[in-house]
Order: sequence, then structure tokens, then C-alpha cells
Amino acid sequence: MSVLSGRLGIINKISHAINSFIKGLTLSVGSKETRFASINLDIDAQVKPDVVGDARNLPFRSEVFGLIYFTDVIEHNPKEDEVRVLNEIHRVLKSCGLLIFSTPNHRKLFTFLDPAYYLINHRHYTTEVIKKLLENANGNI
Repeated sequence: MSVLSGRLGIINKISHAINSFIKGLTLSVGSKETRFASINLDIDAQVKPDVVGDARNLPFRSEVFGLIYFTDVIEHNPKEDEVRVLNEIHRVLKSCGLLIFSTPNHRKLFTFLDPAYYLINHRHYTTEVIKKLLENANGNI
């Protein structure tokens, strides 16, 4: 078993437990390899998501999802659209919903190990920057 498949197996178990607790629709935004949610959305039709769409304009009505996975996606959106994307996620998330959010960490070790950081200016974030982004996105995500 590879490290990645072992890690995904653990994440799948955790995801299943959370989904069972939420008991409602769940959404994974940018779901190229993972299928944790009941609905998987990606901008790339070739990865065969359930819904092809852009995080800047989610094709769902408001307050539909009890849980949204938004993992390692924000850095792929234009910097000027980060708050817009988070506002869209807030819009489609139920008021008592849960957002699982991750993004590359801006620590020297992680930037050093990420060739895309140097080649294509792949963005990494500090905790402080993430807090500000979330505060600017309706202030209550």
C-alpha cells in the first residue's frame, strides 16, 4: 500500500463518519482524485466530476450543503477571486454547516518541497492570511 492510498483510506473513513453525522448533502469542490462527498464538483470535465462548475459561481441554490470539503483549491483560483470563492461557499453552506478547508502551508519546509511554488508561483498561505480571507468572506465562515 502506498503512503498516499493509506492516507486516503484514513481520510475516507473520517469522511464517512462525518457524512453519517451530517445526514444531508455534502459537496467536494475541486475533487480530482477524491470522492468524499455526495456531490463532487470540478472545473475540469475530464476528471468526471458529478458537476462541472467554477467555485467562483457555484451552480447550486443557497444553503443546500451540510458539509463542504474545500481542500487545496483556493490557491488555484485567481488571487483577486479568493474572497468571492469563499463567499460562494458560504452561500451554499447551511447556516449550521461545516466547512473542511485546507491549503498549502507557507512554512519554509513546505515551500521548499513544492516545485510549483518556484515554477508557477503556486501560492501557500499562513494561518493569519487564511483568517483574514475567512473574515472578509461574510465574516462568519
